[in-house]
Amino acid sequence: FAGGLLFCPFVELTRSAKARPSAEAYLAAHPADDPLVSPLTADLGGLPPLLIQVATGDEWAEGGQALAARAREHGVDARLELYPVATHVFHLFWSFLPEATEALQSAGRFARELRGSAMRAAG
Repeated sequence: FAGGLLFCPFVELTRSAKARPSAEAYLAAHPADDPLVSPLTADLGGLPPLLIQVATGDEWAEGGQALAARAREHGVDARLELYPVATHVFHLFWSFLPEATEALQSAGRFARELRGSAMRAAG
């Protein structure tokens, strides 16, 4: 893999009762702090470059920010982009939300940059 795009990642698995059914299904009986299932406790060394986009008003924003910091601590080229909107996965509203359009354009630039790097490395 050349890199990863994370749109409003849900990585804080212990915080909210509202997300508990989803978190429990994902965890499949693993403890929420198990590095196997939680990137906030895992060794992220060796991951490819990441672009993490977060809505500042999203209740899960802190998790995305913590993920970027953790990845950087492990030597990963992790880019964090914050957008001043209140909606989780705001990218879905690209047709009328300028911040969503901007975020998707940035994600496209990141993907093209990764593709160019991969092609140069292969060729």
